[in-house]
Amino acid sequence: RLREWHYNKNSMLELVRSQKAELPMVAGAEELIMSASDIISSEINRRTKAETISGKYEEIMNTTLGLKTKKQLSIYVNRWI
Repeated sequence: RLREWHYNKNSMLELVRSQKAELPMVAGAEELIMSASDIISSEINRRTKAETISGKYEEIMNTTLGLKTKKQLSIYVNRWI
C-alpha cells in the first residue's frame, strides 16, 4: 500500500493520518479464545442455518450422461468388480 501511495504522488503524512490506530480493549472485555471443536461446531451450525434459508440443494448441479459415456463407465466399473 505504501508503494502505491508513493507512485500516485500522494503525501506520506496523509497516509499516516488515514491509517487506523489500534484501539485499547475496554475494561472488562476478554479476548475470545475458541478451540478447534468450537470453531467446527459453529461452522456446522452456520451452514445448516444458511441451508434452511436458501435451500439445501442450491449449489448442486443436475446433469445427465450420454449413452456412450454410460456404457464406458459401466464397462470400467464392472471390469474391477
